[in-house]
Order: sequence, then C-alpha cells, then structure tokens
Amino acid sequence: NERPVILSSTGIVTTKDNVSVGNVADGMLFTVDTVSNAQVWAADLPRDITRNVSLVTNPQGGGNPDLKIDPGLLLRFAPSAGIKARAGRFEVGGAYFTSDLSDPRLRSWSGLSFEGTARGSLKHSVVALAGVGSIGAVDIKSEGQGTPIQVAYNQLLRSNASAITVG
Repeated sequence: NERPVILSSTGIVTTKDNVSVGNVADGMLFTVDTVSNAQVWAADLPRDITRNVSLVTNPQGGGNPDLKIDPGLLLRFAPSAGIKARAGRFEVGGAYFTSDLSDPRLRSWSGLSFEGTARGSLKHSVVALAGVGSIGAVDIKSEGQGTPIQVAYNQLLRSNASAITVG
C-alpha cells in the first residue's frame, strides 16, 4: 500500500489507536484545504499535510470551524503548507509540528497562524522548521473578539523566520 489512510474530504473521520507498518509512507495523507465544522484530531497516525488548511466559517451555517489537536499527534507539512485559523477556535496541547523531511533542501513550511476572528491556544507543543520570509512559525493577526491568543510552554525550534510574529 502507498498510504494507510487518505483523507480528501471535509467530513469528520475518527481514528484511534491505529498502527501502520510497511506502506510507502505510514502517515495519514491529509489533502483537505478547509475545516468548517468542529473536529478533533486525535493522537493516532501521523498527519502528512500537503496544503494550507484554513479554519473558515461554513457558508451554509451549521456550527463553528473548531479544531482541537490532541497531545502526542505528529503533523508533518509539505513546503509552504500550514494551518491558518481564520474563524472559530484552534486549540493545540502537546502536538509536534514539523516539515516533511522527504527533501531536506525544502525544510520550511508556513507555520501556524491565528487571523481574523479566530481564537485559541498553542501550549506544550513543538513547532520545528517553520516560518517563511518575515512570517514567524506562529503568526498572530487575530482580532480574537477580546479573547487573547495563548502561546505558552512551547518549543519553537529552528524557525526559518521569527519564532512568533504579532501584528
């Protein structure tokens, strides 16, 4: 098998306690570019993310684009891919974010950003090899609706730009 799981739809998929061995790549390939409903990404198979994933309000209504990433999940990003929270809530506690190291010359991924009305937190996590140009590994441009974005107790390693940018 080339991949154990390929997720190319915005539907909710629950995975738990899976093991994948002997595939070309043992991670879950994530090719979705929007999250417009509430989702929890559990610590399971690593996620290989090939696009910018944006949290956006569902144009047809029906809930907030909330994304919670559980402790222990490994997320590997292709060059220039990242997660952009533009609305809803983005909560991360104890995850590991890094680049897809399949090509060591292309180590940079665009990082994590809070924009628009997004709110949330990034705590007890590792963010490695991220940031592009003047944009940091963690970029905060969110109005936050009066709720501060909490970035605390993280390891920001080998950023290709600033570790955190606010503005």
